[in-house]
Amino acid sequence: MRLFFALLMMCSFWLPAACSICGQVNDGNVHLPPNWDSFTPPAEGQSYVDPAFGCTVTRLTNASTDETTWDGKHLSFRNYYSTFTTINATDTMVFIASDDGNWRIKDMNGAILVPVINMPSFNGHPVWDASNGNIFYYTADNTLYSGTIDPNTKSVVMTALHTFAEYTQGVISPDSADLSQDGDHIALVGQNPTNTMDVFMWSLGGQSKSSVYTTTCTVTGTISTGASIGCIHKLQLTPDNLLIIEFEEEGTGSEQGARLWRNNTLVHLEDATNHYDTGYDLNGNPVFVAMNSSATLSGVTNPCPSGSGIDERQLNNFQSSICLLDNQPSWHVSYRGSVTQPWITLSLFDDRPLGPEFFTSDTTRYEAPTSSNWGLYEDEVVVVKADASVVYRLAHARSRSEEPYPGYWAQPHAAISRDGKYITFTSNMAFANGCPANMHVASDCSDVYVIRLQTNSGLAISPSSTTLSRGDSQTFSASGGTGPYTFTILTNNSGGSINSTTGVYTAGCSGGMVDTVRVTDNLGNTSDASITVNTASNIGFVQTISPGFVTASSQSATINETAGDLIVVPVYWNADSATISVSDTKGNTYLSVPEQNLPGAGWGTQVQIFYAQNVAGGSNTVTVTQSTGAHAVGFYLVEYSGIRTSGALDTSVGQVAPSNTSTMSTGNMSTSGCQDVVVALFNDTSFASGQISAGASFTSRGTDNGFISMVQDNAPGIGPGTINPNATLPSSTQSWAATAAAFKSK
Repeated sequence: MRLFFALLMMCSFWLPAACSICGQVNDGNVHLPPNWDSFTPPAEGQSYVDPAFGCTVTRLTNASTDETTWDGKHLSFRNYYSTFTTINATDTMVFIASDDGNWRIKDMNGAILVPVINMPSFNGHPVWDASNGNIFYYTADNTLYSGTIDPNTKSVVMTALHTFAEYTQGVISPDSADLSQDGDHIALVGQNPTNTMDVFMWSLGGQSKSSVYTTTCTVTGTISTGASIGCIHKLQLTPDNLLIIEFEEEGTGSEQGARLWRNNTLVHLEDATNHYDTGYDLNGNPVFVAMNSSATLSGVTNPCPSGSGIDERQLNNFQSSICLLDNQPSWHVSYRGSVTQPWITLSLFDDRPLGPEFFTSDTTRYEAPTSSNWGLYEDEVVVVKADASVVYRLAHARSRSEEPYPGYWAQPHAAISRDGKYITFTSNMAFANGCPANMHVASDCSDVYVIRLQTNSGLAISPSSTTLSRGDSQTFSASGGTGPYTFTILTNNSGGSINSTTGVYTAGCSGGMVDTVRVTDNLGNTSDASITVNTASNIGFVQTISPGFVTASSQSATINETAGDLIVVPVYWNADSATISVSDTKGNTYLSVPEQNLPGAGWGTQVQIFYAQNVAGGSNTVTVTQSTGAHAVGFYLVEYSGIRTSGALDTSVGQVAPSNTSTMSTGNMSTSGCQDVVVALFNDTSFASGQISAGASFTSRGTDNGFISMVQDNAPGIGPGTINPNATLPSSTQSWAATAAAFKSK
């Protein structure tokens, strides 16, 4: 606890090395913005340090010079709504909207990557893919598209993903909704022939519709051509993929206020609405962030001392809430959060009819800021940790939010990136005395800015990159930052898994993929590692050499082997006291699984599997030697391709049966490899004639009818699971011994 408070004290100064979140820990005091009337932001693409709180802010647009409409008038720019992510998954591109309804894509320094002329036409607004930074999604007419950015041509390759034939008048991705936190669902509205609307989720991976709500209200016109969407004001997705529908009218009716659609019931969240967003809390519960009280929904109590602060409450237990920030002015909220991204962003502004948030040229409304008229948190961008343990005040937005009066688009509308590293916001700070002449909309001259929230914390994941075979494991560790650490898989293309505490990652069974492992510290800082999962390599049976058995102290056989392959040497002998060793003329190293020993003078038998990985190529003489005496001994040489060159053995099993049975079994073995070949050796205790038959799903690779032995396998192998290698004797006259080993593919 002392360490935590010591950290907070250190972080209360500007950008200290010990603090990884920029800004200042909340001291509860009013902070006037220095030089409110005279502050001049830098040129487009340049940065400044906020003089009050210390975060670095970069300017991405310039409304006075960037672009003009057909009639030569200048455009105002905005990052649109707080509740959808304007920054792509790799923190390299930003959606920028303008007040003529057009969109373009810029980089994080304000350079144009896709100009307006090269952007597709769409209904509603686009949303970024959750992992691929070059892809976004949008709707046009009644079709859902993906857009893939070509950086060389600064254009977009458009791909139709699905046409909704049932909605001939169109589908739309409406205001506010972002792509889901799992990256697979998008919220859409389709217009029915009766002009009612279907509100639903669409799965990008499953190509399926779910959670359909059909309105009773109707829409006038066609939603795909820009008409209103009837009684629906906006949509949002909860982190567990449920729809929140905010209707145009407030009230207690079913199609009023904000309602959570639970597939068959509209649950009241707010009858009187305000700005809200959703995410997971640090315990994995879906939560709703807003100013909730009896004024918004009957029976709800606000947990903040004032009774009207911004709180966070569980969607599955709406009475369970915590206070995030109290005594705040008007706000917008942005959250894409969970334990790995715990920061809730609030952008705060004043909406009084008289005050500092007007242009200085607006002499009937503007009042210079003073300690008596500047409110707590006014005009600030802040972040609150999702457990309410700390608030960081990052920067003044410096926007005259009430312009043009009554204001809306000049309000900051701060939006946090999916990984919590950056925050975009809108501000007209460059024009404190009023907009330049010749604007597309008079008194609308805003620009887009970006805050780098997370500074270099020293947090590092190790190793930062590695290459694994399918099913292999790697332990990741973390250093720097502030513990405890949480490990997650950010992009899971192979189907892998990870222990969130120990950092042990196991690659999945889809080869030729790249996964990303992320470590997150207690302050929300992250560090990523890249894992290349090798392409799947099919296991192949190559050949068997079967020299039979001899009564001697050793026996040899020659094989012409391929470099890099696996040589399996199943050995069977009849000597309780003798142990076996294997060597060859190529210098390969032989490992083994445990011996299975059925003792008995004259009738006992022993079996054991030896193997050499990554063998040298060419002609090779392999010798099996007994430790004592000259007893009956035989073996096989079985060669396989596509096996790992190290760590090839997955598991082994074996048993002996002193009773006389015709069915032999090694016992159950549980394989964990993505593709294992199981090699099994069976041996009878007699020298009688006959041949062992391979078990179901196995193929005999060699027999010795004199000793009654057989080696079999199930190439090309099986995936993870349980298997019981077995075989059948020609009769049940004798006892037997059996052993099996499973080897993993590359």
